[in-house]
Amino acid sequence: MTGHAFDHLTLEERRTRLDAQAAVLANQQAAHRFALQIAPADRAAAERVPREERLRSTAGLRGSPVLPLSAWRGRSGRRYVVRVLPIRKIDADELCDAAVIQVCRHASGLAEIRGVSIIGTVASARALIAGLPADVTELHAHRLAESDAERAAILADLGTVAPARRR
Repeated sequence: MTGHAFDHLTLEERRTRLDAQAAVLANQQAAHRFALQIAPADRAAAERVPREERLRSTAGLRGSPVLPLSAWRGRSGRRYVVRVLPIRKIDADELCDAAVIQVCRHASGLAEIRGVSIIGTVASARALIAGLPADVTELHAHRLAESDAERAAILADLGTVAPARRR
């Protein structure tokens, strides 16, 4: 006769395991009920709004420097990896040939786009820095786009702000 999987456990350990399994099932059912409350059209609309998708930090890896990286998902579904530049530490050279997202980071950690620009030269980067709105706390620079056309596509995907002029 084959024993049950819980036979080797004490009565208290069995109760603890069963309570944990019941909690997991209850959470799954609640999540499923919540997902059903959201209309499919609302989910599709929410997915089309540009949003930040935080990347896991490399801070815990031995010998690797902390990289301030994040990612944005555009209306098209494309993902753009960006370097996060706090306002107090901006170097205009880091913004050259980049699609730059002006971000307001709330106390809750939520990032909100305040504008998107295409920066070509150091002069246009300095002009952007000088004219930043007061609520912008970070600049997110995407430098992987190789041409102005690719940067313009990112601008269209993430925002509605016109690109900064080249000087």
